[in-house]
Amino acid sequence: MTDEVALAALGEVLSRRCWSTQQRDDAESAQRIIDEIARSDIDKTVLVALLGGVRAAFLPDELTDELAEAAATSARQLMPTRLADTERLAVAAALGVLADSGRPARRTADFVAVALSAHHIEQDQLGRWAAERALAAADDLTPSQETAAAFVLALISQDRADILRAYELAATLPPDDPRARQAERLRATLHPDLPSQLEPAGDAVRAGNREAAARSLAEDFGRLHDETGNPVVGGLAEAMAALGEREVDVEAARRGLTTVVRALRSRQRYGQVPAVARTGIDMIASMLTIDATAATADLLAEFLEALADAGLSDIVLDEHLDVLPALVQARFADVASALPTWPDLAGCVHGLRGRPALLLRRQRMFATKNASVLSMYVEPPDSVAIKSTLLTDADAAVLRRFGRARPAELRATDLREVNRLISSLLPAALLERLADAGRQPIVIVPDGELWSLPWQAAPVFDDVTVALTPSLSVHARLAPTSGVVRTVVTLIDPGVEGADEVSAALEAAQRSGTLTVAHYSPGVTQTCDLLLVFAHGEGTGLSFRTGTAAQPVPALQVATEVKAGAAVVAACRALAAPPVSFPITLPSAMLLSGFSTVIGGLWLLPAEPTARIVADLIHRLASGTELVTALTAARASVPDLLDQRWGLAVHGLT
Repeated sequence: MTDEVALAALGEVLSRRCWSTQQRDDAESAQRIIDEIARSDIDKTVLVALLGGVRAAFLPDELTDELAEAAATSARQLMPTRLADTERLAVAAALGVLADSGRPARRTADFVAVALSAHHIEQDQLGRWAAERALAAADDLTPSQETAAAFVLALISQDRADILRAYELAATLPPDDPRARQAERLRATLHPDLPSQLEPAGDAVRAGNREAAARSLAEDFGRLHDETGNPVVGGLAEAMAALGEREVDVEAARRGLTTVVRALRSRQRYGQVPAVARTGIDMIASMLTIDATAATADLLAEFLEALADAGLSDIVLDEHLDVLPALVQARFADVASALPTWPDLAGCVHGLRGRPALLLRRQRMFATKNASVLSMYVEPPDSVAIKSTLLTDADAAVLRRFGRARPAELRATDLREVNRLISSLLPAALLERLADAGRQPIVIVPDGELWSLPWQAAPVFDDVTVALTPSLSVHARLAPTSGVVRTVVTLIDPGVEGADEVSAALEAAQRSGTLTVAHYSPGVTQTCDLLLVFAHGEGTGLSFRTGTAAQPVPALQVATEVKAGAAVVAACRALAAPPVSFPITLPSAMLLSGFSTVIGGLWLLPAEPTARIVADLIHRLASGTELVTALTAARASVPDLLDQRWGLAVHGLT
């Protein structure tokens, strides 16, 4: 484990502690990481700051007043110096935890220092948290410190009230104060009416005038790049200039977007995409849809694929990896940042094996209340259709409902609402194909909250198998299997309602000689056709755990120890949407470790109906039905209620 990986992992763990969203294994991860760092040749001042942060976060009884003060002093000394970004994140998060614990003096001023450092490396969630903490106790700050915190909050939130507050505070400062000078520099790009400043470009996009929109944005982003030196902004400016030509300079645009993707991957280890960069990315995607040619359509497909893949497709997950999620995620992100950044579109299409695909991206729209969704339909070998959908109030509400995944709200959702939303996102060419007989399965690459939708439930996809995938590049590397199951490794929690029914189905199949069943053994490599989990689940991303109440097992451990072609993880939220910092989840990790198909829970699964589906699935597998076909038939064993029938979704191959 390199210092770079260790610091990124520790920064992630300590940041989660700041806003009280820590995972079950964070304390163990933090202690393990700090022990590794202590054995390295890291600067002792950094080590003291980090050690104090870890103690404050997870071992408060072992945090003496002397250590708290020494750690805070070390962090304060480090903040103004030239730190590597991973060091800056870890030190800032450590100081944030210390300040939140109330132990060191000057805690309110420390929140300002954390906010400034976090914003410097585009760690917006930590920066916003610290700025809000500082402003909540502004009486303890100097006017300059209060203004600094206010500008961090304004830059991150882009909220009109926050921006006005920052400028009002800056107006009270002497002209030579650094924050007063910062305010003057920011006036061109941070404005309470920023959407109206960008509205000409937005109007040009809506009017279909790509050249005018691109030229305007190229100037704006070029000036911003001159001020900030941000490589993401620089790449966007280069791409926008290429789109501003009468005939798009596709190669120049690709060079600019490659710079964008490379910079994003270098930052996904420890930061998020700045709001202005997200806006630029969305505007680029929208402009590429205007009067699209074959070349610009290919460029858009490559760009959407590169953003979705995030370097996942070149990662290999095996049993030799550490099972501490924070370390695995940091290691993956580090590897992904150094890998090729531009996708092989021909290879992606070949990997579809003749099946159509739908790439989706959530987009921000100026002067509108709701976001839009860009949909790109790819039908091998070379057919493409594009659609941009502005979500209605009703459809936006449905999407938010699934993003929250509250059981009562899901039970109250009508399938017609789901179908209306999903149908609205589909290009006409795909709708026409779905109207034909003998329809093929479809591969969908969602984005954001779109991961949480029960795509298979929509009547528009009747008789069509839907499979989700992190990216087309990940899908292309999956090894085809027959789907026929003869050997099963099981992990069943007998305390879950319905477990008896699932166990009875397995025992019957075992007695009949149609299935060979073995129980999961921690620490032992097992090989089978299918891994079957029926248990509770908790956590998100790689921190997801399952197993029995007495002995929960990291799902990452199960995924690396069991060698199987497919998995059914009937556990709550096993397929939850990926985290923002690095888009890897349990199903994507399993696909990277050699599974070809992963079926799992989208939300809090109702135990008894889910048990009935799984038991019926087992009976059908025993009779020789292939896995995904068996799941489709097994769903009919429960009432056609959204939360009961459609909680299990398919990732990977069908």
